[in-house]
Amino acid sequence: MRPLRNHRITIRLSDDEHRRCLRAASELGMDKSEYLRHLLVSGSHAQVTDRLDQLRLALMDVSEPATNTAQEVMLLEVLLLMRRLSPPNDLRVVQGDLHRLGYVPWSMSRHPPS
Repeated sequence: MRPLRNHRITIRLSDDEHRRCLRAASELGMDKSEYLRHLLVSGSHAQVTDRLDQLRLALMDVSEPATNTAQEVMLLEVLLLMRRLSPPNDLRVVQGDLHRLGYVPWSMSRHPPS
């Protein structure tokens, strides 16, 4: 059962901020309220985007190949950040794509921690 939402928050946005909000919500298949709730619950989109940019630059700056462990840690961080930004429906779509390509998506039940 969905929690009762009986509190309202009113904010003012510039025309540009409003357009960006509507565009971002549309890209995620959400309405404006759902998108803003998603940002509130999942943390700052800008912080995650900045961290992804930092990781990308760090990978580009590596002059010698990183060890598998370092690469795995960076990849894991990128994947976790991307999962945090994605609504649950996107995860189901990606897993469906993996199935169609002949891969079995990772799951905790198939790969328990050692």
